[in-house]
Amino acid sequence: MSKAPRGQTVAVVLAGGRGTRMGADRNKVLLELDGRPVIAWSVAAFAEHPAIDGVLLVGHRDDLDVLQAIADEYGAALVAGGASRPDSERAALAQLRPAIESGAIDTVLIHDGARPLVSPDLISRVADAARRGGVLPVLPAPPLLERSTMQPPAAARLGRAQTPQGGPATDLMAAYDNAGEYAGTDTVSYLERAGVPVRAVDGEESNIKVTYPPDLRRAHALLAQR
Repeated sequence: MSKAPRGQTVAVVLAGGRGTRMGADRNKVLLELDGRPVIAWSVAAFAEHPAIDGVLLVGHRDDLDVLQAIADEYGAALVAGGASRPDSERAALAQLRPAIESGAIDTVLIHDGARPLVSPDLISRVADAARRGGVLPVLPAPPLLERSTMQPPAAARLGRAQTPQGGPATDLMAAYDNAGEYAGTDTVSYLERAGVPVRAVDGEESNIKVTYPPDLRRAHALLAQR
């Protein structure tokens, strides 16, 4: 008996925040990093990866014009996000719902657009694991960090959680549908809360999140080393 055709893997790239801690005059993901906006690096990483069939960019309503140009450049779709990260994730899943329900999309990864240096290898490992359950990249916790202060999901309590995170599309959509007022800080916390197994894969030190000005300088330095 032949196997049923596999559905698509879609990457959701979040750019719906404002990045006020950067102290810039615009959304931090629109700041320049070696000739193009931070968010363009994040979108390109997924759009150019062979394991990713489509990219959905989720943007703040005030940035939709400039984000549309970036989405068009890399063949991504664009949708307006919500007031919070969970709201933006729900907006993305609502956009994808018809394709998920039809089986056209069977795996969804969600990535923080402020992590522009995500590598092809990390995307490959997360995409592969996400077909079988929830997955997130994790780095070891610093020695002085009290692990009791870490937030769910359980896998993240082992260290520093990164993105992309994701899992089977139907599981992810159902987990958000049934979450009620729960507002998780990690995508896979919704899966874990819904009883979907979550596993960790090795994260990468270079997969930094651009939050403060020194982070942007470090990203420049890391790109120069590539």
